[in-house]
Amino acid sequence: EVVKASGRSRTRPNPSAGSTFSQSDLQEIEENLFLEAIPDRASVYVGEQTTLTYKLYMRYNLQNVRYGHIPTFTGFWAETLHDAQRLDLKREVVDGRAFNTALLKRMALFPTTAGKQTLEQLEVICDLPIPSRTRSLFDFDPFGASRSQQITVRSSVLKIDVKPLPSGAPPGFGGAVGRYQVRAEATPTSVIEGDPIALKVTVSGVGNLNGVSEPVRPSTGSFRFYDPKVSLESEKRGNRLGGRKTFEYVVIPQKAGRVRIPPFLLVFFEPGQARYETVETAPIALVVQPGIKPAQPGPTPLLSREEVRVLGEDIRYIKPDRPALVDQGTLLHQKGWFWALQTLPFLGGLGIFFYKRHRERLQGDVAYARRRRSRAEANRRLSEAARLLKAGESSAFHGEIYRALAQFLADRFNQPAAGLTGDIAVEALVERRVSEDLVKAVEAVFQRCDFARFASAQITLESMRSLYEQSEALIGKLGREI
Repeated sequence: EVVKASGRSRTRPNPSAGSTFSQSDLQEIEENLFLEAIPDRASVYVGEQTTLTYKLYMRYNLQNVRYGHIPTFTGFWAETLHDAQRLDLKREVVDGRAFNTALLKRMALFPTTAGKQTLEQLEVICDLPIPSRTRSLFDFDPFGASRSQQITVRSSVLKIDVKPLPSGAPPGFGGAVGRYQVRAEATPTSVIEGDPIALKVTVSGVGNLNGVSEPVRPSTGSFRFYDPKVSLESEKRGNRLGGRKTFEYVVIPQKAGRVRIPPFLLVFFEPGQARYETVETAPIALVVQPGIKPAQPGPTPLLSREEVRVLGEDIRYIKPDRPALVDQGTLLHQKGWFWALQTLPFLGGLGIFFYKRHRERLQGDVAYARRRRSRAEANRRLSEAARLLKAGESSAFHGEIYRALAQFLADRFNQPAAGLTGDIAVEALVERRVSEDLVKAVEAVFQRCDFARFASAQITLESMRSLYEQSEALIGKLGREI
């Protein structure tokens, strides 16, 4: 279902929780609770990084803060620079008023197509405490009973102006955008002709290294290059994304003597200077020793007439002491295992037929494919959670448990995992008439994960181990019931 995003208020009560605010109350909430999406630049080239920061501003004591809809960043290659596991509040003054602020996300976005690109809104859901006896929103008895109202906060809709790369790119340009250096090293530098050399070409710098293709190989008949093994190491440099990309070649020298591996060329677009740049590696000097040629075999000596005659007799009479063959019993076609083997081609063809149907259904039926993979995906996330449990990383562990259960239910229901909250999961389970015990267990796991991810209280290892065992058993039971 595709709906129009513009025109929606950025802060509003959740209808499922019941709206109890007047229009003036809503306006007052929007002025004191909002989510800002802040790009460091609104006009970039294709492939150039823009850093997007999501910051929550509040003048309330919020509870149970969690993500709602998370943007997919269509039209961008997106890398996460920061993702808050709990609210780290700081004090800021905006237009003369003091706010508590929390950095929620920071993303490195690299546009893939030119034009005006619109970014989706990020949604945050939270509970806003509401006093029971109220004359105005900020005038209440602090000792009176209170309740909470669920609020959805959205970021603003952003448009990024993506400019196409200038024309006139030099030969060898493969789409790399950023600022890079390239170097090469070979080992060993003294070999025998025909022996392999390990050549490593490393591209490093700032930019989206996923978009950096292989540097242009030198065209020379003195060496044979085999296709490289590629590895990538990304790293954050402040708010910029960079790292290094390594191409490891096997090179075979084709002639002896003092030779040199010519430079590799890398062409990229430098957005800061708005021009194309070309860098190259330094030539590598090698000493190639002549190889030892294998000795040529001599001519085969001719046999004499007597040797030919004896050889002929030896071949002619293989078993001269066997005048007759012995009966071996039952014939082959009279044995049961022989006919059992004849069914193997039929069974094999039947297996291929059902396997082909299974593959076609996986490609054409999204719900079936997600359901088939749901348990394997959940087990993978549970394995990661077990590793985090051993490392004692509480926030990351609870986040992985939350994602394991949410992704499993989303795959079973064929729904997007990003918008599947605990409340939505419980409603879907009730609609499918899942047993009440399982529904309560699912709700309890989501609540424990949300509490541990955003609360400041310390969680013990025993509590984490208990949650892991509970989640593992719960996913197994859900897999048999839904």
